[in-house]
Amino acid sequence: LHHVTRLNELSFASLRANMDVDDVKNPFVVCLSQLVGLSAHEYDAIRSSSFKVFDKISSRFASKIVPTVKSLIAQLANPVRDMNTQTLVVEESNSSSAMYAKLSSTLHLLSRTKLLHRIEDDWQLTEPFLLSLSNSQSVISRFVVESDKREKLIKSATDLFVKYCDSWCHANVPASSRENFCVTLMTSALANTGVLDSVDPGDNINNPIVSVISTGIRFETFAAYILLHFIGHRNIAPSVSVWKWALASISRSTGQPSQNIALAALTRLAYTSAVIKLDLTVRAALAVVLDPLLDSSSWELLLRGISQCHHKVSDDGTSAQWSHGIDSILKASDFLKTVLPSRLTSIETERSVFSNKFRKNNAGIYFSLVQAGFVFSSPSQELAVQAVSKLFSVAGSLPSSSEGEASSNNTTCAELFAGILRALRDSASTVEYGVPLQKCFLDFFFKCTDKVSVEYAGQWAEALLFAYLGSPIGVDKSGLGDLLTTQLIEGFRNIVSGSAGDSTGGEAD
Repeated sequence: LHHVTRLNELSFASLRANMDVDDVKNPFVVCLSQLVGLSAHEYDAIRSSSFKVFDKISSRFASKIVPTVKSLIAQLANPVRDMNTQTLVVEESNSSSAMYAKLSSTLHLLSRTKLLHRIEDDWQLTEPFLLSLSNSQSVISRFVVESDKREKLIKSATDLFVKYCDSWCHANVPASSRENFCVTLMTSALANTGVLDSVDPGDNINNPIVSVISTGIRFETFAAYILLHFIGHRNIAPSVSVWKWALASISRSTGQPSQNIALAALTRLAYTSAVIKLDLTVRAALAVVLDPLLDSSSWELLLRGISQCHHKVSDDGTSAQWSHGIDSILKASDFLKTVLPSRLTSIETERSVFSNKFRKNNAGIYFSLVQAGFVFSSPSQELAVQAVSKLFSVAGSLPSSSEGEASSNNTTCAELFAGILRALRDSASTVEYGVPLQKCFLDFFFKCTDKVSVEYAGQWAEALLFAYLGSPIGVDKSGLGDLLTTQLIEGFRNIVSGSAGDSTGGEAD
């Protein structure tokens, strides 16, 4: 054991001594370069062995590994370039199988935790890494012909991006890059989703969006996730076009993965707008995009899209699944959708109590939109009653052609009810939750819960739990009970009294 310890110490000492030598002459750096080259070998056994050795020794190189990281990022952008000289290599080794080996090795090495931390801590590495990763889908499709190998590479690229995003919001983005690189990358992602980074004052979410690039589902999903991961960063303010993309993707996509990612984006956009005071110029530009929501047809499209994003189960009882790469992005998007503070969801009720279909995050969208001032055009209670009545009318008449769609529509109604009611009862609300508004909620609640199944009733129980969580049942911010809880408690009292009377009568007989 002493001998092994001494050898280990000697290896570190000799490595530190050689770190002062020029990289070209440094035997350790040359050895690492050769090892990276072996990791791109076409034989799986050689690649696997190279990965194991790389994992063991890479932690000893400290800053000397930066050139290797740069070369890996460059190879991800263009795998036909030589890693050392960065010159184009035109030879037989540029076959599809060779390109698969190179790209597979590059994605595997870049996903190593130590290399990923090195990228996250150095913006000079983060910028080209993000750019290369955003274009990786096109590179893979261009150089790898076999569909099974292409699917494996896309899964690896997706997993790498999801792993990187875990620490993204903690990265410090330089001021110059906020205006140049980040805006450029977001514009590129918008183009890949089919949305131009410009806002026409006459546009609304019913108008067709200008298509820039004809992309498939996989490319749109990846581009949408790039947009999503920018939202909420402390140094980056999403453009108004990101709002436009989110609303349009939810409203017009029919079950596509990008629709679920856009819903997560809208959740983050609405919440950040509610907690951060927006610049007057930004708010005026947003009004151009969000004002059409006051129109019933726009709300119908949006609510129908949100309803389609609920979890679906196929006829054989299994969940509908996409490919593994897309499925990983959708799971990561669900995690990024969780932005509500604990005072709204409570740690004890983070998981659903009565229904596993009701989504607190979806209810949080409506809560945040009301808090940000995007649902009610003024604090007038009369106008608020008109707006709520219009919303409930649209939500209550959503079309459905199957039991699954009807269940999703019922869940959407419950989420809408819960989110708006919680926002109006909140102390920060500028609209008074008076008797006319209370009557709107009372009528809608009993309309939706009249003669429903236990499953549907469970969704409305979740809605009540979300709406009244944090304050005593039957008491609002003014200390008075509202019409809904008063009638619910009275109805429950009558049921209990009736049951007690039946029981007593039975004993008397």
